[in-house]
Amino acid sequence: MIIRGRNHYPQDIELTVESVHPGLRPNGGAAFSVQDDAGEERLVVVHELRNDHGVDDLDALARRVQQVVAERHEVRPRSVVLLRVGGLPRTSSGKVARHAARAGFRADDLLVLARVDEADTPAPTTEPTTAPAPRPPACPPPHPRTPTPRRWPSSCAPWSPSCCAPPPPRSRWTSR
Repeated sequence: MIIRGRNHYPQDIELTVESVHPGLRPNGGAAFSVQDDAGEERLVVVHELRNDHGVDDLDALARRVQQVVAERHEVRPRSVVLLRVGGLPRTSSGKVARHAARAGFRADDLLVLARVDEADTPAPTTEPTTAPAPRPPACPPPHPRTPTPRRWPSSCAPWSPSCCAPPPPRSRWTSR
């Protein structure tokens, strides 16, 4: 999907939505774009809830989904629709049918439990309420002749002095 000149992958957005709340069904969502009245492409997210979702305020969950997608992908969904189990169209092999979900959204033919549109949600403030945490210093770039490892060890995440340690001598890398 290309929205405001940026390419967004539906799978990435769907995975983000799944992570918002355990009551959202895994592999139970579709992200797609629709054109608004001005002809601009706008993001729409539809997602199924589990039978045992345990959510009291579905509108609040839909607004939370809208907020998290906007934060992580820098695109605010025009609509977030929460569906009953079995409300998301699928192919005969069980894959999500995004085109059928888009058609169902346009025709208002989905099994909707809650729907939040962009006009229903206040726009986020431009000023952060808290100051962002300072970023730790990055490791200096390696010397041009120093071989760099393919991956940093997980113990270095996000930063530690061991990341900046020089690699072992080349003689230890070659077999004799």
